[in-house]
Amino acid sequence: MKQILLPCIGIAMLVTGCSSPKIALNGEGFTEMPVKGRNGFLIKQKLSFGNYKTTSVKRSWTKGSTGSSGFGLGTPGTPDYDNIISKEYTKRKQTLNFELTDGEFKSEVRCVSKFSSEELIVGNNKNSLPNIIIDLIRGNRSSNTFYIQVFEDSNTKPWQLLLDNSATQANAKKYIGVFALDDHNYYNIVPVYKMKNKKGEAKNILFGSVGLDIKNKENKSVATISLMDNGKVYMNSNSKQETFLLANLSAALLLQQQIGD
Repeated sequence: MKQILLPCIGIAMLVTGCSSPKIALNGEGFTEMPVKGRNGFLIKQKLSFGNYKTTSVKRSWTKGSTGSSGFGLGTPGTPDYDNIISKEYTKRKQTLNFELTDGEFKSEVRCVSKFSSEELIVGNNKNSLPNIIIDLIRGNRSSNTFYIQVFEDSNTKPWQLLLDNSATQANAKKYIGVFALDDHNYYNIVPVYKMKNKKGEAKNILFGSVGLDIKNKENKSVATISLMDNGKVYMNSNSKQETFLLANLSAALLLQQQIGD
């Protein structure tokens, strides 16, 4: 993603005529949160924006998730079990685990970067949410897919996202990712390909995208992540719990460039 994104930022600067280009937001009422800790990746690095900060960043999976059958959800041998990623796979690919807190809520996030959708191993339930999401990206054969799990509570199933980074650049105007808990609780993730010029007008960049917009079921933009420079997060929700969930997703998307290096 890094190799694709940087040229796009240069193009964006040419298009907007800005010495410090700014992403165009979809709507009003956003709270801007500059990001700290994204410039370079270190073990146990701290990332923060607004009241949100990571308490640990590790290049590994936790919770005993990589057992003999690999990383999964549910009870092995039952219909609800999903074997998402094999043990051998997690050993040879870039993975990341971190915790996020705002002083009130606390969560855990797991990520794996730069893999092909064809490499995912899904278990017994063909109608499970991971299978449904994977079906959406089958056929692309992208080798630059990013998988995220957000655990709001250790006793509940996670929110999940499969993001095709190549498509967010090559097909920025049409690509849609899905961040979902189940069929009824989900957000759409779309690339942002507009920047503000010197007059504050939103203008299309020539190619690719410079960030990601998170939209709820009503198609309202509830958060936007700028991936330029050190990054910025823009929140647009009145719910503390929803904002915290979106902060987890934002942190993962901001860190993926580092874990992929």
